[in-house]
Amino acid sequence: MSEKELSLAFRRGERQAFEEIVREHQFVVHGFVRARVLQAPVAEGLTREVFLRSFAARRSLTAEAKLRPWLLGIARSVLKERARRLLPRRDAVWTDLCLELDDLVRMKDSTLDALLACVPGCLESLGPPVRQVVELYYSGHLCPQEIGSRIRRSESAVKLLLLQARQALLLCIGSKCEDPGRDR
Repeated sequence: MSEKELSLAFRRGERQAFEEIVREHQFVVHGFVRARVLQAPVAEGLTREVFLRSFAARRSLTAEAKLRPWLLGIARSVLKERARRLLPRRDAVWTDLCLELDDLVRMKDSTLDALLACVPGCLESLGPPVRQVVELYYSGHLCPQEIGSRIRRSESAVKLLLLQARQALLLCIGSKCEDPGRDR
């Protein structure tokens, strides 16, 4: 069955078409979601949510639309809703950062590999205190309060450093990906 035929059958609510779409796209959707959340079980639940929503919204799928981008659009919506519900938790911040990086990729029409190649240099460009907070938060899995105790700063100061780090990383990655010839 061609993608167009599959889409039409799916729009009509045919169970076989839906099962085939899930079979063909579940790994891509799960990979997309898993790269943007910290816990695997959460990613599995969100992936199921994407397919449930896709079935509910199947009539919005146009004949010209490609299934994969349409499903990934639903996944982005699910992730954004989750991030809004969880703020200011660590995994919500990570999801939000990933979605912003996705926007940079789309806006700059660059590849994910080029974007990821910019990250180490951008991390190095952060000042030592900010870089330490980022490492303790994402690699050390410490909460802002624990980080504050460790570096002798308030929890609010740590949260502010994390926000500044996110903004600096987005600016740096955006500028380096805009000008790929720059040193990384």
